[in-house]
Amino acid sequence: MLVHGLRISSVVSLKWDDIETRGGETFINIWSKGGKLETKKLRNDVASLLWDFNNKSFKAQI
Repeated sequence: MLVHGLRISSVVSLKWDDIETRGGETFINIWSKGGKLETKKLRNDVASLLWDFNNKSFKAQI
């Protein structure tokens, strides 16, 4: 997430509900340091890693 300029506290507090796809692109909604909600587009390689992790985590719970 460093490539997106996110603070560690923002990344740690992310929930799957904060991630959305629109028009084939993936975005995250984060609260900035000033308490303002920001939407950032994720690079495709980062988004792919997140979805792969989510799929593997879900399968491990079954």
